[in-house]
Amino acid sequence: MKYIYTKDYLIQKLQQKAIELGRTPTTKDMRKPYPSCRKYYEVYKSWNEALIDAGLELNNRYSHLKNKRNSEEIYTKEKMIEILINKSKELGRNPSYSDNMRPCVKTYINKFGSWNNALFEAGLIEESDIESYRGYHPSSGKKIKEHRKK
Repeated sequence: MKYIYTKDYLIQKLQQKAIELGRTPTTKDMRKPYPSCRKYYEVYKSWNEALIDAGLELNNRYSHLKNKRNSEEIYTKEKMIEILINKSKELGRNPSYSDNMRPCVKTYINKFGSWNNALFEAGLIEESDIESYRGYHPSSGKKIKEHRKK
């Protein structure tokens, strides 16, 4: 039987778990009898969005980020572009879906409309490459057909 939870119920349970733990819960903390983290992802775009809505501190890993309750976004487009450029320099190539990034690729897609748009906004690909960029191998930057021939 699938339960459909309201935002109010999910927030109440999240706050209750925080009181029980004496800290902000992580996704791993949300076990029965509490709604699983999957239920939160059905309602919220991210775990952090649920934490913010519940008025809880973000977990240590993300504590440097700004809180939406203060009318500021967790990641601004400018900050995300800066992160992409730095990651590109670190890797010596353009970041790809498979790179472990923070913010995650889904956050870039939500903010920019697509991963390729984010790469374009960061100046990592040309406008003409936005549609065709998917044909490139993420680590070599060569077209997949050319890459496979090696």
